[in-house]
Amino acid sequence: MAGEKKYFLGIGGEQSGPYSESEVNDKITSGEAKADTLIWYEGLGEWQRVDAIAFFQANFKKNKTAGGVSLAKPTGANAAPAPSSSESEVDLRPIFSSEEAVFYKRRGPSPVLLVAGAVVLFLGGGLFWYLDTEDDDIQERRPANQVDLTTRSARYQKAESDYLLNPSVVPEDFHTLITENSKDDFGMKSIASLEAIYKKKHRLRELADLYIKVGRFADAVTPLLEEKAYPEANQAATQAYNASTDKAVRRKMLMTSIEVLTSRLQDLPAAIAKINQLEKEFPNEPNPFSYYLLSDEKKMADLFNRTSYFFVESLLAHLKAEFPELKLSTRPVVSIVREPSSHYRIAGSYKGEVQLKLDKLRGIRFEYWLVGSEWFLVSTNVTTARADWARGNRSKYQSQTLASQAMLGYLEGVMRTQFPQLGMHEKITREQLGSAARETSRAQ
Repeated sequence: MAGEKKYFLGIGGEQSGPYSESEVNDKITSGEAKADTLIWYEGLGEWQRVDAIAFFQANFKKNKTAGGVSLAKPTGANAAPAPSSSESEVDLRPIFSSEEAVFYKRRGPSPVLLVAGAVVLFLGGGLFWYLDTEDDDIQERRPANQVDLTTRSARYQKAESDYLLNPSVVPEDFHTLITENSKDDFGMKSIASLEAIYKKKHRLRELADLYIKVGRFADAVTPLLEEKAYPEANQAATQAYNASTDKAVRRKMLMTSIEVLTSRLQDLPAAIAKINQLEKEFPNEPNPFSYYLLSDEKKMADLFNRTSYFFVESLLAHLKAEFPELKLSTRPVVSIVREPSSHYRIAGSYKGEVQLKLDKLRGIRFEYWLVGSEWFLVSTNVTTARADWARGNRSKYQSQTLASQAMLGYLEGVMRTQFPQLGMHEKITREQLGSAARETSRAQ
């Protein structure tokens, strides 16, 4: 409708509008606009709280404290004209009430005291009675905490207005209000404002620093991990664990710390200490980190079971390169073999049908040993020449075995090289194994 006022609101740290009067009332009813939401319309000198505007007061309970604060006006196409010098500044003082003042009224002389004084004077003594004769002197005394809250309210609303006008700059007063008192209404509002700003701008490190500053250590872990700040993430998880009495939070933070120590920082001694703490504090809960507490032989078996697919794919790639015209009917088998010397080697074998061009050959066998990162044929019946060559390899590499600790180190090295994003305890998906095997095949 022509001539109808248009209103602008400051919601969620941003200027929005214009809105009609009914639209503003709808936002008040829905809770999107609250009593302390800032509003401006043409003809209003400065931004004001919604509940300070007569048109909308019926939607709010009568406020017990003043809410008007002088703020900046909207900019751009909908900018308001600058107020004239005759427009008065809004009073920042709280509404005066009798609870905030002490009244000293003049007291007239009491007849009883006059009689008593006359008696004393009559008896020869002198008594002077001083009375305060100032007319109805009222001395207003404001509590210091109320003055402080009024000032903090003004600073917070000014910071909100500054950000509305210039979203590229984060007002420093948000940080100052939090440093002064993070627990009162304006400290908590400043935290919420900064949290929203940093999330919107994806400034994760500053978001994490904010959480740590106010003691929300658990909330700081995720943005630190996303920023790959692993030492800081581990420290935040440890602080959250120590600060919490909630069992679920303590377990989650302890497990997060172990995950970071094993997968990212590779600090095994520190990880084992925390794994022991996890088992002690939560003895009946599943523990995905038990791998680190196993003996060397059990670690080898566990790790090889999870990585055997990678070795099979690696052997298949080698067979294809060595016998490009040969097709196997089944997949080869790989295993860790314990030699009489109690040392270990990784071996691969195949026995079955193969197809060579148009011919199918039955009962063909191959045996390979893995030495370092290369496979060597050590036994076969495919041809006499191949069999002789394989026997030479067997003799040459017979002594190339590893003690249990060395074999474990080799397997962990494969795991670390092929799957750097995983900890030693983590399961490997078929897709991850296939990708690693293809990389190995290309390298060969």
